[in-house]
Parts: sequence; C-alpha cells; structure tokens
Amino acid sequence: MTTAKDSTFGRYEILAEIGRGAMGVVYKARDPKINRLVAIKTIAVLGRSSGQEREYRERFFVEAQAAGRLSHPCIVTIFDVGEELDSITPYIVMEYVDGRSLEDLLSEESRKFPVEESLALAQELAESLDYAHAHGIVHRDIKPANIIITEDGHPKIADFGIAKLNLANSITQTQALGTPAYMSPEQLNGDRVDGRSDLFSLGSILYTMLTGYRPFQGDSALTVSFKVVNREPVPVSALDSELSPDVDYIISRAMAKDAAQRYQTGMEMALDLQDVRNGFLPRSTMGALPPKADAEPSPLDTCGLSTVKFSLPLAARPAGNERSVKSHKSSAGWPLWQYVAIAVMAIGVLGISSAVFRQPVSIEISRILKSEPALSSSMAPARNREPEVPVPTAAVPSASIAELPKQVSADSMASPVSMKAVPTLTGRKKTAARNRKALFVAKSDTKISGLKNGPAQVVNPATPSTLVGFSTLHMRVEHHFPEAQVLMWIDDKLTYTHTVGGVVKKRLVVFKGVRGFESESFRVSAGKHSVRVRVQSSDSSYDQTANISGSFPEDGERALRIACDKHELKLALQ
Repeated sequence: MTTAKDSTFGRYEILAEIGRGAMGVVYKARDPKINRLVAIKTIAVLGRSSGQEREYRERFFVEAQAAGRLSHPCIVTIFDVGEELDSITPYIVMEYVDGRSLEDLLSEESRKFPVEESLALAQELAESLDYAHAHGIVHRDIKPANIIITEDGHPKIADFGIAKLNLANSITQTQALGTPAYMSPEQLNGDRVDGRSDLFSLGSILYTMLTGYRPFQGDSALTVSFKVVNREPVPVSALDSELSPDVDYIISRAMAKDAAQRYQTGMEMALDLQDVRNGFLPRSTMGALPPKADAEPSPLDTCGLSTVKFSLPLAARPAGNERSVKSHKSSAGWPLWQYVAIAVMAIGVLGISSAVFRQPVSIEISRILKSEPALSSSMAPARNREPEVPVPTAAVPSASIAELPKQVSADSMASPVSMKAVPTLTGRKKTAARNRKALFVAKSDTKISGLKNGPAQVVNPATPSTLVGFSTLHMRVEHHFPEAQVLMWIDDKLTYTHTVGGVVKKRLVVFKGVRGFESESFRVSAGKHSVRVRVQSSDSSYDQTANISGSFPEDGERALRIACDKHELKLALQ
C-alpha cells in the first residue's frame, strides 16, 4: 500500500501499489489532466557509480522513447517517461491494463489452457511481435510474467523498451537472473540477439500453455540453462495425444536451437497458427522460403520481418514475380554442334507434340496460366533445413498388406499431371505452393521392389482428353526410417513411387531416433478417388499398407498426410 509520501509521483496521483521487485515498484495511478488510469513503473538506479548511473539513465530514456512509438492492441502502450523530482528516480508511465498476468493463470495448479485458446493467444502474440520487430524493437524478455491477459481474453505484452535494461541491470548487480526457461540459447550464450529470440520465447510459452509444464525443467537456473542450450524438449503430442503433429511442428520450429532454422518473422508463425486453427496444414511445411545461413541480422535489425501491420487480415501471401528458371548446370563452353543437335531434336519433338496434343493441351495450358500465377524459382526450399515433425503418437487400426508387383506396366498406372512447381490457386486458404524436384515418367519395365535412391516417379497423362478438371494433391510423409520406399495407388493404379530417407536426431537427452519428412505435390483428376499407400523400409522391418477415400474438387486442393507409427501406417486426407 502507499503512504502519504507516495500519494503523488510527478503529476500523477498514486492510487495503489501493484507490485514490487528488484528492479523497482509498479503503481496504479491516475493522470489528473485527462482523468485516465495509468501504471507507473519506477526503475532502480541505486548502487551504481556516477558514470554507470548517468549512462543507465541515458539508455533508459532512449529505449523508452523507441518503445513509446509502438501502438498495437496487444502491446502495453507507453505514455510518458520522466524522473521524480525529490529522489530523481526514473519512471515510465504505461497503459493500465485490467487483467491478470499469464504467469498467475498458469500457476493455478499447473493449469494448461484449451488448445484453441492457446493457439489463439499465441497467434495474437506472434502478430504483435512481428509489428514490434518491424519497427526495430526486440523485447528480449518474453515470459508469462510480462504478458497480461485482459478481461475479454486478449494478451498484452508489457515491458517493451525496458526489458533489455532490466536484464543488464540484473547481471551488473550480480543478482540472480531468475528462471531462464523462456530465454533463447543465444541469450544464454551471450550471442547477438534479434527478433527470432522473442519467437523462441513465444514457442516456450505456447508449450507451457498446452501442457501446463515448462519445456525445460531443472532444480537450478544453471541446469535449466544447460537444457535450453543442449537439449530438445519432449514433444507436446507425447504429453497429450490429442495434440496434432502440426502443433509439434510449430513449436519445434519456433524453438529451434539455430535461429536460422526458426520462423524468421512473427507473421510466418502467426500464419501457421492460423492454418492449424482452421484445420489446414501449416503453410510453411508446404514450401516457405528458407532462411539463408549467412543472414545475421543486427540486434536492432528487422530480420527481414514483415511490415504487415496488426490491422491487416491474415491473408495468404502473394506469389512472387515471375523469374526465368535457370539450369543448375552451366552451358558455357558447349561446342556449336551440340546446340544445333538440340535445336533439331526440339523441332522434331514440337512437331510431333503439336500433331498429337494440338488443341486440348493448348486449352489446358491457357486455363492454368490464367488461373494460377507462376512461382519464383527462388522458392525452392533447402530440404536439409526443414524442421522435423515428430511422429504422431496416436495409433490407428492396421490396414491389410497388399502384395507389391515386381513389375508394373504402363497401362496399369493412373495419370496425374506432375509439376515442378505448384502454383497458388485462386481463393485458396493457405499458401502451400513450393518448387518441387522434377518428377520423371515411370517406364513400363520399372522394378518397384528395389529400394534404389532416385527421384520420385509420377506418370504423365495417357491422353489429352484427361486434361479436364483437376485437383491438386499435396502429400506429406512423416517417417522414422534411414531409408524406405513409398508407393501410392489411386483407384488401384500405381501413381507414385519414391525412396525417402531420414537423419538421426537426439531425443530425450540421451536416446536417439531417426526422423524424416518428405513433401510432394501433383495433380489428379477431379472427383472421388480411393487412395492406397504402402511404406516399406529398406531393411524389411516395416511394411505397412493403408487405404483412404475422398473427393477431390475441381481447381481445389487436398492434403494427404502419411504418418508411419512404429507398427502402423496412418493416413489423413484434409
């Protein structure tokens, strides 16, 4: 409670003390000039030399002024800064928020939030962080204690602009740093920090909201710090089987040890969260632009973050400008006769194709180009940088195992249209387009039983008449094999075959496991189809088949998830 001495602070009337800590005191106050409730936070500067105190005061005003430019519904607004006349104590005047801290809500018997509420809060927080980062402001201390949940259920981030000073002050005075459970590895290592550090902290908070537990546990700050830097948290789906692998993916990407493997902007994370809330695959799994390994934003850099403001709806990002696709091999130094030979062959092929596919093909290509803009060739992701998605823990009944033919004839295969790049469809709800590796035509003498590394194989259309009404099928395979063969039949016709591989990842401190993640996209004719998938490991320890049926809308999209559990194969068509 306040005393008579504390009844005023500058021009502000002190009404009550809200909280007190090592860094200062927080008061509930009233601005008499406009009759508005405010929160005043004092900043302790005692115990410093005169030079350190002067430098600290200067930094305080610079940081507070920068944060005062932020205006976002999910960020506590800064109204004023100053110094109390008698004690010369710096203070900051902020928006008074009537609500409870997320820390208090989570501490109620290790409460965990409902999934939808957790994802919605995380999405709002990600949008607000994107806004702040785009203005060059990094929080550096995102934790439940600095997040206030309003009475209508929306989050507000507090302490923008002074969190950095608080951390520096705590270290200077050799005080306990407190729990580092929500700090990023680069913070604990003393490396440069940018907006991606805040996203790591947000991933840790989402983990806590969904499970009721912090992702890194320990009986001391040192133990927790070691785990943050060196250990991977237990996937949330392992603690709650109702949580989907998509939630695992979002958290694991936000909490990647390497900042280059995380979401690069808050908006990217917000869009993935929105997709999962709407029942779609996270769009970044279907082809987001990967970060460059050599990109190292400065501490106040915007990290290439989106400048989309909070007032704009979360819409699908536009496709990039068209660019010519360049070959990965240089043709410099070729002799002239090779160019002539290639030109002659090209003329012959064009002549044959024009005689066979003249009108139907031209009509279809024109229709595709009008409705589906081309993608930039720079959108091809580096596959080795994709975060692995934990294998789902939920079990499903095992499907019957079908015998695989040793040879497949060309007339027994289905006829989807293969694509190097999946164009963005008009009106789609998620931007899942990505450049794919080239899909080659399967020959009639292809032996499917051999597990030989090679490109995915998809059959081209048998006749031009089939090029009427298509649907895009996005297929994602999640497995735990060093090498395995994936085959897919559509309406009992072999459509796709590809060898996939995984890498060894540490799990649960000492145990190791293999995780693999593969994605492909291609076209199938519109209508209802039955899909059969078989996954066979190279060491024959796993051989499972599963079936699923569904409708494929014309000019629409379906996503097929193939998840390999230890003893079962699970299919989901979304």
